[in-house]
Amino acid sequence: RMVAWLVVQIAHVMYYFGFALMCFFAGLAAARNALFTAPERFPHLWIWSRGLGLAVGLPLGLASAWLAAGPGSSAGIDADARTTYGVVLGVFTAPLLSAGYAAWMLALRTRFPGAFAFLRMPGRMSLTVYVGQSALLSAIFAHWGGGYFGTLGTAATSALAIGVWLALAIFAKFWLTHFDRGPLEMLLKRITGRAH
Repeated sequence: RMVAWLVVQIAHVMYYFGFALMCFFAGLAAARNALFTAPERFPHLWIWSRGLGLAVGLPLGLASAWLAAGPGSSAGIDADARTTYGVVLGVFTAPLLSAGYAAWMLALRTRFPGAFAFLRMPGRMSLTVYVGQSALLSAIFAHWGGGYFGTLGTAATSALAIGVWLALAIFAKFWLTHFDRGPLEMLLKRITGRAH
């Protein structure tokens, strides 16, 4: 377990650390330039994002998923070259696919203003929901919890993931009727001393 943990941490640093930092900076730049709050200022960017996300990001994302987790793939410490290629392809495809998702959601929200109202409450406490998903799914799949890793099919795993998110969305709605922000958001505010 320690060897597997070490290999995974090294892989995370190699694949994700610099990439995640770059994405945080991109998000900061997007927020400062009102990319999402004033999307009408960037019509060509959103048109390109929708097109590239659908035409390039989606097929490459599906290829990445098939290589990394499809029939015949191997995961964990014994990952083969195919699985590794799938993971690497996914890392490089994710920004394009994410931009496509955001652009399509923005187009739908513009056309149907209430289309994503169900995301408002969980979005207001996204840190709590994100960490909650990790904790709950780890408790279900890890050996120290339910131990279901590698034992469930795609449909059951997907249903569990959706169920966990729905449970956390319901929790967010309940919580935010009593408090102005999520529990981890409160902790973050206390640590940083910032209101947002």
